[in-house]
Amino acid sequence: MEPVQILLILGSASVGGLITFFLTKGGASKVSPESIKKEAQNLIKESREQAETLRKKAKSEITQVKQAAKEENERLEAHLNRLQESSKLKEKHVNERVSKNKEILSWLKVERQMITEMQTEIKQGAQKTIEVLLENLGVTKGQAIAAITKKLTNEILARKESFVKNRTEEAEEDSLKRAKNILIGTIQRYSDKSSVDHNQTFVEVKQERFKLQLVGPKCENVSHLEKRSDVEIIFNDYPKIITIGGFNLVRRHIVKSAIEILQKHRGNITPKDIDESLKKAQKTVGKIMVSKAREAVRIVGIKNIPDGVLKHIGRLHFRTSYGQNALRHSLEVGMFAGLIAAEVGADVKKAREAGFLHDIGKALSEESDKGHDVLTKEILEENGYPEDIVHAAWAHHEGEQPNSLEAKIIMAADALSASRPGARLESLERYLQRIRELEETAASFPGIQKTFALSAGREVRVMVNPDEIHDDNMSGLAHDIAEKIENKLSYPGNIKINVIRKMLFKARASGSEEKAKK
Repeated sequence: MEPVQILLILGSASVGGLITFFLTKGGASKVSPESIKKEAQNLIKESREQAETLRKKAKSEITQVKQAAKEENERLEAHLNRLQESSKLKEKHVNERVSKNKEILSWLKVERQMITEMQTEIKQGAQKTIEVLLENLGVTKGQAIAAITKKLTNEILARKESFVKNRTEEAEEDSLKRAKNILIGTIQRYSDKSSVDHNQTFVEVKQERFKLQLVGPKCENVSHLEKRSDVEIIFNDYPKIITIGGFNLVRRHIVKSAIEILQKHRGNITPKDIDESLKKAQKTVGKIMVSKAREAVRIVGIKNIPDGVLKHIGRLHFRTSYGQNALRHSLEVGMFAGLIAAEVGADVKKAREAGFLHDIGKALSEESDKGHDVLTKEILEENGYPEDIVHAAWAHHEGEQPNSLEAKIIMAADALSASRPGARLESLERYLQRIRELEETAASFPGIQKTFALSAGREVRVMVNPDEIHDDNMSGLAHDIAEKIENKLSYPGNIKINVIRKMLFKARASGSEEKAKK
């Protein structure tokens, strides 16, 4: 077995000895003292050389640190000197400025005293001047102040009245022009055929003998049909045409569909056949109502409409007002309201939806004693519509005072759709009678020369006798005429009353006759 060498280093401050033992399994052998001494000397020499190197390095570093500290002290000392010089300069400037300010304050004090003395002298002089003027005029100071105050007040009030009048006239003129432009643009942008439905429905008959079959023996078939559907059947107006008369469009169309079904019937027609055809016709008309409702909703651009509202929309297709189809009218109002809202900066979607739904109550008006606007409100509330849309649709007949821009837009759109040419049917006799009643009612007051009904009865102009009616009485006369028209007559919409007092004065100047008009 090879020996295991163990090196033991024993040392102190002077590295006293180095002993190496070689151990084997059988014992140990000792190294010679000369080799140990030699190695110890080498180690001491190396240690001294390292110590000398470290000393020199430490001395060099100390020198560098001292030099850096000296340079830093010199830099800080120079900076401190600069700060002291700057502080002395600032202190000098402040002292000089304080000295100048004291001089300025002293000068201002003298000037203020002089100004105060001058103001006192001016005030005293003005007071003496006023006293002399008042003495020359023979009035007291209070009387003079009251007269001047009254004059200035009258001048200010006159200027204010003139300014307000001019601005009001300009605003009314501008708003009228803009309103006309908006309405004209709205009509031009929305083009649709007349929405008038007549009170008759026609059915084309393929063979004349069908009329005899429909009449039946002793007219029992046609009597049964008229009784069940509450319409009037007319056979002899036109060849191969059956006329269905009545004011309920739904019933007329049901009968029309039933007659078309009966034309396909083979053999004699019995009351039982009529009943079955009416049942089929009701289903057919129901499908038509759903189809018309969906088509109208698509045209107006409304999404997610409740089924409870959709069924009422379909019924509007078979409802008229003054001959105007209610569904087409609703479509027009919705489109008009959206176009007007876009022009005036209102909510287009809200105005269009509320305008389209504003007359939905007419679907139930024949079955209820409530007004169609109230029914509209109830239908929309039952189907969870927002309050602003309910209000805008409900307030179009002023059942509630309109409090939103969209509500007022729908009122304008409703009037626009109802009053445009060809929108409604109204007999000439009835129209002339309404115009005559308006003029006669307005002319029933004393002092009135002539009355004129304009704009299809929406405006009444009253010419008064200037010797009997004075300017102070014109406003009261206009209110009296309006009150009498409200209590005595029935009329659609609003009527504007204009009372006119005209006076002519003749004057001669430079040989020519001039007329002044007041």
